[in-house]
Amino acid sequence: MLWIFPAFCMTSVGAAPRIKNIKIAISNPADHVQMAVDIVIPIAQIRKVAPDFTPGAMIVTASDAGTLEEDASALQTEELPSQADDLDGDGKADELAFQIDLAPHQTRIVTLSYGDQGRIWRLRGDYQQRTAALFSRKIEGLGWESERLAFRVYFDPRNAIDLYGKRRPTLQLGMYASPDYTYHDESPEGRDIYKVGDAIGIGSVAAMVDGKTIKVAEVKERKWRIVASGPVRTVVELEYDGWNAGGKIIDLRSLSPFDWEAIAATVRKTNRVIVAHEDMLSWGYGAEIAALISDKLFDELDAPVRRVAAMDTFCAYQPTLEDEILPRRSSALSSTTAEDDEDAEELPVDKTKSSVPTDFEWHGGGEKVYVTGTIFQWSRKSKLYPV
Repeated sequence: MLWIFPAFCMTSVGAAPRIKNIKIAISNPADHVQMAVDIVIPIAQIRKVAPDFTPGAMIVTASDAGTLEEDASALQTEELPSQADDLDGDGKADELAFQIDLAPHQTRIVTLSYGDQGRIWRLRGDYQQRTAALFSRKIEGLGWESERLAFRVYFDPRNAIDLYGKRRPTLQLGMYASPDYTYHDESPEGRDIYKVGDAIGIGSVAAMVDGKTIKVAEVKERKWRIVASGPVRTVVELEYDGWNAGGKIIDLRSLSPFDWEAIAATVRKTNRVIVAHEDMLSWGYGAEIAALISDKLFDELDAPVRRVAAMDTFCAYQPTLEDEILPRRSSALSSTTAEDDEDAEELPVDKTKSSVPTDFEWHGGGEKVYVTGTIFQWSRKSKLYPV
């Protein structure tokens, strides 16, 4: 949860240029620790409180105080690496991003200090680059990474998103893109750990038309852009003009990590949403998207937003435990025809042990209901007995 108090205080020291402060309270409602929580605040929202806010000359700090009164007497604060990103290319910052650690049910006061540019940049720390992005023919497309993971999207008709695993926290895309470097082989740094095959990969875009997956393959033009890259996050944009999705021409823009316009357009078309991802069910990226859809597109929905995700625990490396934790069945239920019986694997509903860690009940029309594919292999069909 995030609140921006509708007030700010200004401080000055002697004749030095004034530094102004905006106070923000950030709370963790969960029963567990949340490390490096991503906080993204629109600059327009900040300027509702402070119209003269200067994102180009700013420092973010946090204390362990839970109230403004406690924060006023706090003796120690922590500077949080931050970045201000221009998302639309007009030369002006659109969002402020930083990360913060929160104990269970903890509230921390964050201070945005801004003012004289020269003074701010003398006070501001040098933040380590912890994310990156590049486009390279060597990796066959656009890549982006944090210190823990790296991703790349095949910039061709496959349009699948691939994953690199790392053995230590470091930025490695430049190494992967080096001539003659083989990133498929095991190494002390890590390797390409996910075989995409003919699937769409992890979080790529595709359409479901008449029960078939239509990849972003037949397009008039593909474009890419690195929007931002800094100590907190990297934002990349993919644009597909004239995508032929089952006879319908679509102009698609995919913004990683987030493309709200594409999501909203899909919700308005289908009126039903299932958010599927491999992270934990609670407090994750999928929960945020589900909440935004319910908040901003409530009148467009014919049913509640459903989520398919992993259990709220660490992912195990032991295969059997991993199968229990991660979502292995599909995110879509649909009424199908009798012809699907021939290649469908029977999947009875077991109310005591769900193969997907969320509750699904099908009350739609049709005599047969199927789980179409899995999170990664959409060609698979499994028969699901109606409740």
